[in-house]
Amino acid sequence: MMNNQIQIAAFSFPHEAHIAKASLEAANIPALIADEYTINMDWFYSNALGGVRLFVPIEHAAQAKAIIEQDYSNNVDLGFEEFIEDKQD
Repeated sequence: MMNNQIQIAAFSFPHEAHIAKASLEAANIPALIADEYTINMDWFYSNALGGVRLFVPIEHAAQAKAIIEQDYSNNVDLGFEEFIEDKQD
């Protein structure tokens, strides 16, 4: 199953990985989270295991990395209306 997958990111906590996975799936990029349950059981293992790892098919790696690396911090102070208008420009 993991033969054609490549790791594009690692996160300290599972919720961070799920946010990234949702962003990828919104762009129709399939994603897989690894080590989520182990780290949920004992989060001290996160560093030892390399974090909660996010995998995508190799052919989607470049696009997936670009999506994950987008910075939306400037939009935090915007209201919903302003955010939508900003995205339409």
